[in-house]
Amino acid sequence: MKISEIASNVSVGTGNPRGGIDLCFDLTAQETIQLSEVWTIAGWETRFVFLPPHQTLELEDRNHYLKVIVGKLANLGRDCFAENYVVRTTRLEKPRVLSGSQGLLCALFTETSD
Repeated sequence: MKISEIASNVSVGTGNPRGGIDLCFDLTAQETIQLSEVWTIAGWETRFVFLPPHQTLELEDRNHYLKVIVGKLANLGRDCFAENYVVRTTRLEKPRVLSGSQGLLCALFTETSD
């Protein structure tokens, strides 16, 4: 499914005593792709995405960077931590994201023209 076809469907709470916001994802969902609102900060669009197991998400033809929070990015073999003493990029070379067998929760950063 294309990311541009998915409406934001993650609830946002602001009643946290430590400040900030709470995004409420259902990490047990087996079919629904969950997408937060988009925040634009300093020329970057930031959003959070949950893909259920073995789901594919098509991205726009732009520069994207992705940080895995929970699960595995199956088509690139990335999980939340790199191997010891390894530096790896967060830049996505392919416009497609594929989740692993336990799903994928990630932060997606998209470069804008600003």
